[in-house]
Amino acid sequence: AEPQRLHPLPLPGLDGSNPLAFLTALGILVVCERLMKANDAPAWLRGRVALSWGHEGFRHTPVLHLSGQAPSPEAFASLLAERMPKVIEQHLASWVVEILDAMLKDKELPLADVLRPRCSNQPSAARSSLAWVTALTCESAPTGSSPLQTVRRDYFPDNLRSVLNRTGECHLFRSLFAPWDYADSLDNQSLHWEPTEDRRHAYQWHTPSGDPTRKKRGGMLGANRLALEAWPLFPCFPNGERTTTRGFTGTGMFDTFWTWPLWASPLTSEAVASVLSLPELQKDAVRADTVAGQGIASVFRCQRILVGKTPNLTQAVSLV
Repeated sequence: AEPQRLHPLPLPGLDGSNPLAFLTALGILVVCERLMKANDAPAWLRGRVALSWGHEGFRHTPVLHLSGQAPSPEAFASLLAERMPKVIEQHLASWVVEILDAMLKDKELPLADVLRPRCSNQPSAARSSLAWVTALTCESAPTGSSPLQTVRRDYFPDNLRSVLNRTGECHLFRSLFAPWDYADSLDNQSLHWEPTEDRRHAYQWHTPSGDPTRKKRGGMLGANRLALEAWPLFPCFPNGERTTTRGFTGTGMFDTFWTWPLWASPLTSEAVASVLSLPELQKDAVRADTVAGQGIASVFRCQRILVGKTPNLTQAVSLV
């Protein structure tokens, strides 16, 4: 039998060397795999969905591979805007956000006691919600948080709600199919995965704590909305009293780095999770010949830093 033919849908607005854009591409894959299981999924989304990198000479451009003829960019953005949840109560992350809200109100609340009744004896259908729990919390290190959580813990639940509620079709289209214009407000609707949000004083015209431009521009709301969906691919693991996650090394302020690959062959989200976990990617010097044998064309690394009380991701450097 011949392999199933897949139809490419390039996403030229995304650049895999940018951590936010990389997560956005992964989020698109996760969303499409979820939507294809619906009874009313469009014809082009009924079947296997995969993601690769590289299109028409641009190695860092992601390409979504669909089972049917790819829709127009406008139709694709419209479907996402229509079918993605707008409120946290309808999102798979609702469980863990409730837990985080409860722990903000009662800082003495034992995390394990809160998780146990929610996570035990759950049907297999609840696995997607449990994936969000393991991505954002770890009962073995209750004071720790995911290295991907770069929004302050006290702001985080409200930021999630704002990102879900405010994202529209135009935000998604601009993030996926056009050069990024950073025309969206940053205030209360950013997850801090864009390196340009590094708010150190030396990099700013305005004082970061009172920068009036945050309410007008600086962000890509659609990218944040889709990148959020990639979070379950990065589960938390205990590392002493702190936590780490897939693709990260270090736990301190000065030694936490994130390394991610771009791959050439179309992969499903399960295969992507395996590629993100490759130990060769975490070495100080990543060898191009070693990772090329595993289908990896490029490797990038950035640092997680702390600016005041707010974590940020630095600009990535190319390792391969």
